[in-house]
Amino acid sequence: LRLSNVQYYFSSLEELFCEILEYIFQDSKSRLEQSIAEGNGVLETILYMIFNDMEEQPDCQLLYEIWAISAQFEKTNETVVGFYQSYLDLLANTIQTKNSNLTKDEAQKKAEIILPLLEGLCLVYGKGRKQKLAPELEKNITESIQSIIDM
Repeated sequence: LRLSNVQYYFSSLEELFCEILEYIFQDSKSRLEQSIAEGNGVLETILYMIFNDMEEQPDCQLLYEIWAISAQFEKTNETVVGFYQSYLDLLANTIQTKNSNLTKDEAQKKAEIILPLLEGLCLVYGKGRKQKLAPELEKNITESIQSIIDM
């Protein structure tokens, strides 16, 4: 792939980053939708995807890079914010389904707590850190999320 080819399709580095992020986010969304269509629960699928994807060091590193790039480029940040807003909405709807006693606002607040908990997992994953720092992380996170939902 030549630089001139990339420059023909993308007028700036930021535009390239946005397209890459859109592709990554769309891939995650498609995998989630496929799993749900196969009869798996939303929250269970999200947890499965996170636990399995983060076992791979490049996936954790990719998250670090996405966060760093979004801090530098406004349009990239908007793309990231849009993804996380969709993610929050999905979590809030899932939480309200799992605990029908919650109002939409209460479910949203719980989603706002759970989202950074899930995304922060990459701080412990990768390069063998999980085994050293928190070998029972999946079980503990799953139980903690369930406790938050049930509160």
